[in-house]
Amino acid sequence: MLKVLSEPSATVVTTAAFTGLRLGELRGLTWESYEPSPDEESLGWLNVTQSVWRNTVGNPKTAKSKASVPVIPQLAQSLLMHRKRCGDPAKGPIFANSVGRPLDLNAWYQRE
Repeated sequence: MLKVLSEPSATVVTTAAFTGLRLGELRGLTWESYEPSPDEESLGWLNVTQSVWRNTVGNPKTAKSKASVPVIPQLAQSLLMHRKRCGDPAKGPIFANSVGRPLDLNAWYQRE
C-alpha cells in the first residue's frame, strides 16, 4: 500500500498504522509535539495533546488518549522525510493543508 501512495498520503497512513491514533488525534499532531529520537538506541515520541475534529480543536477523546506514543524507526524516517518535503517547519500541524491548517483527512481520503 505504501509503495503506491503518493506523499503525504503514505506518511499519513504510516503514522496511523504505527501509532493507532484516531483521525482527530492525527489531525491534531504538531511539530512541537514530536520528539525525535536522541540517538539510534532510543525511540522518539509523539505527544498527543489535542484533537482536531472538523474545525474544532479540543482534547483527545479520552484521558488515556492524551499521552505519549512511541515512534519506531520506520515512522521516524517517514516523518523526517515528510518534514524535509514541507520545508523543515519548527511548528504547526504535521499534516497541514496549503494554508497551514490541519489537513482534512476525510477530504484527503476521498481525493486519494
